[in-house]
Amino acid sequence: MRRPAPLFSPRLAAGRKAPASLFVGLAPLIVYSVMAPLSVTLALWLAFASAFVVAVSHFVEARELRGLDAAQFVLFGGLSLFDAFVQPGTPKSSLGVILEMGLLVTALWSVIVNKPFTMSYSIARMPRGAAPLPQGTHLMLSGAWTVAFAVMAAADSAATFIRRIPPGWTSTLGLAALAGVLFFTWQYGAYIGRRGGSVPFLGKR
Repeated sequence: MRRPAPLFSPRLAAGRKAPASLFVGLAPLIVYSVMAPLSVTLALWLAFASAFVVAVSHFVEARELRGLDAAQFVLFGGLSLFDAFVQPGTPKSSLGVILEMGLLVTALWSVIVNKPFTMSYSIARMPRGAAPLPQGTHLMLSGAWTVAFAVMAAADSAATFIRRIPPGWTSTLGLAALAGVLFFTWQYGAYIGRRGGSVPFLGKR
């Protein structure tokens, strides 16, 4: 009986660079989520600047524009301009619905076409001579982020369209979803490094 392919390469695990690179790619979203409770306008412009730096720095190095980088650049840039010049003072939840739906579509489409968005971040940081993480691992990680984006979008949609729900509750739910998937991604990468191939909750080795 043919043995299933391992979920990741022990040679890549030694560097543990894929999760860190993914966190850099998600820096604009993280910046926005941290700063938005203080000032939505400032959060949008800081996130837009972060998205510009992330996208351009990778493009200059690899001559490639990653899907998530492009999505964040367009979303944060468009929302920043909309909030500044078209409809200043737009509620955070309304902006969040657009942002998170855009990210959800980007992540979901990458899973549907079997090109998970996390793959481009791990390849970008691949040590020389290391085997790449198998696609099933990236589908799992990208799927986790897709679910998180869906929860965040649902929370902001509830705050926008169901007035009886306190905005603080939905904001807390969205932040909890983001913190949860960040923690999962970090721990999953650390687990790869520690165990070099064993992922019990997937039932594979």
